Amino acid sequence: DMYMLWGGGAPFSLRTDRDLDDQAGKRVYLMGAVREVLYELKTADEWKDTVIAVASCTDEPEWAQECMRKFEIGQAGSGVYVKDVMQLEEIHKGNKRGHLKSIADATGIALEDMLFLDNERGNCVDVAALGVTVAYCPEGVTAEAWRLALEKFPTKGDIINC
Repeated sequence: DMYMLWGGGAPFSLRTDRDLDDQAGKRVYLMGAVREVLYELKTADEWKDTVIAVASCTDEPEWAQECMRKFEIGQAGSGVYVKDVMQLEEIHKGNKRGHLKSIADATGIALEDMLFLDNERGNCVDVAALGVTVAYCPEGVTAEAWRLALEKFPTKGDIINC
């Protein structure tokens, strides 16, 4: 959640635990099992034809870009970063509904064929109205939330509570 970085911001420095510190020394981290899920999406053959995108509503897209370049995913030393996984990025002011429509336009993928995961209920409600399968993950994309979202996909506009 980039909006939570107010008061700190760039530059971000790498910590020994692979998280980041913002310029004010506040820890910035990936929630849940995001490191593992993104690494699987990048490296597992079963996902090779899947388009992976990020949608972020932020006033500071440069901060998001820097964090995506610095957050290593998978095991330590993998050399794979969040930025390496993303094929499409909608990182700018606006709302998730507009971001998902732009992703659909850019990829030609129908909204009903998309899976969207978010930790904010309001974003989930907005995106579900488009017919997207949505997983509400208040604790982040945990391994269980990821499994449940995949198991229930597609729901075409329903919200999966993880």
